[in-house]
Amino acid sequence: ESDLTPPAAPSFGTTKSDPEGAPCGNGNEKAVAPPSASARWDLQNTLCAKLACCSFLFAASSTPSTSSSGARKAEAEATSGGSKGKAGTKEANASTNKPTDDTNLDTNDVDGVDGATEILEKNSKVKSEYLEEWTDEQCALYEALKAKLMARKLELSTQGMSLQQQKKDPQSVAWNNEISALHRLGKKHAAQVELRCRKRVHLPVLLLESVDHLVTDPKGKYVDCTFGRGGHTRAILSVLSSEGSLQAFDVDPSAVSVGKALEQEDHRFEILHHPFGVIEDVVQESLDGVLMDLGVSSPQLDDRSRGFSIKGKKDGPLDLRMNQQVGLPASKWLETITAKEFAWVIASTCYRLETPLPERLAEGVLARQQRDGPFETTKQLVATIEEFAEELSDPSQKREMLVHPFFVSIRVFLNREMQQLDAALQGIFRRLKMHGRCVIICFNRWEMAALRSFIRENELPTEESRNALPTDQLVKLYPALSNNKGFAIRQVVRPVRPTAEELKTNQRSKSLMFVLEKISR
Repeated sequence: ESDLTPPAAPSFGTTKSDPEGAPCGNGNEKAVAPPSASARWDLQNTLCAKLACCSFLFAASSTPSTSSSGARKAEAEATSGGSKGKAGTKEANASTNKPTDDTNLDTNDVDGVDGATEILEKNSKVKSEYLEEWTDEQCALYEALKAKLMARKLELSTQGMSLQQQKKDPQSVAWNNEISALHRLGKKHAAQVELRCRKRVHLPVLLLESVDHLVTDPKGKYVDCTFGRGGHTRAILSVLSSEGSLQAFDVDPSAVSVGKALEQEDHRFEILHHPFGVIEDVVQESLDGVLMDLGVSSPQLDDRSRGFSIKGKKDGPLDLRMNQQVGLPASKWLETITAKEFAWVIASTCYRLETPLPERLAEGVLARQQRDGPFETTKQLVATIEEFAEELSDPSQKREMLVHPFFVSIRVFLNREMQQLDAALQGIFRRLKMHGRCVIICFNRWEMAALRSFIRENELPTEESRNALPTDQLVKLYPALSNNKGFAIRQVVRPVRPTAEELKTNQRSKSLMFVLEKISR
């Protein structure tokens, strides 16, 4: 008993077993001869006051297993001297430079109850690096959850469950999720997520396809309406000659700063800090081609301070503005509107939500806001919206059909994206040369619907339709025949989708690309 080997501190590690099936600590140390029951009982009593939350674990281990022949055999050998003692093991390890079992507990030659107490106290203080940012209540909750989880793992291990089976245990999964949620409250975790997102390589969607369809003349003048981080812009510049030129629009100050740096590198390029809806006013020359990559860029999604992402790990302020220097953030805007106005905003882009779901959502969200106070973060609003998911018919699509389009509707309204897109399309085709092209990449249904509506208003009938229908009927069906624009639009190819390889590489590349050309009427 003087060579007492202290039991390992509780951990989240895998529980292993010796060849006979006896549990061996936390899975990080080798199987060793266990101490006698009386010695373990004395050790437990010594530590009980200091490690109250984990005392039941040691109590459970104080009684030798009656079902493990391996454990009984090891104890018999240890007490009878049939195997090497701890001192002999240390000497052998010293001669071969191997660590002793004590090194698993981060100690140096500590023996007896006092040494075990020191070891267990030290290991019990190895807590999350985020604890210093939590409140006392959150720290207590974390300790309680950790103790429950360790006890559950020990229980499942003694029942003979494999590691894979333990991972699927519903109770363990629930406690792990609660611990993860606590970790996400820390500022350090948020900073790590943001840093990881910032380091992520930005992959432009449909890069080769869009540039191939856009650039018909390397000496021409082109415009990228959505600079972002310059992925498409750089690809366009790479195929232009020294006589070609490219301008780009963006309202995000961080994107403009990247564009300013590119201006210094390439004299053919110019960045414009304007919304693309004013393209007709800002660009006076005739254009050979215009690119529009609609929606939110990956860097904006990854920046938690913008509020564009609805994922829990990127919870941030409820802002949703493309340019945070202009207008009200979503959190403040929600305090200024009525339920009727809010329902109209939701219905304008949420095409899958039939009446009266937009009205119910608007009333419910604003009622919750009045009761609990303003929505400050995206997570708060997401939680409220998900309460209405039961009203949708398809449970497998509840989150996709409700939360995402709900946030999109607010973002589209705050940034006047519908008005900007309509003004841009009208201005682009006035500035394009005859047979100039406009390539538009869409990600949302409302964008595709708005673009298709624009195409229908400006396309010409096919020869088959001209021959089959009377003139007055053609004019009704094809408004381009009677307008005074002096041009029409044709689709160069059928809408282009990303390849399976691109979708696998970039999960955000799910989109649809339209290639339009200006033609004479």
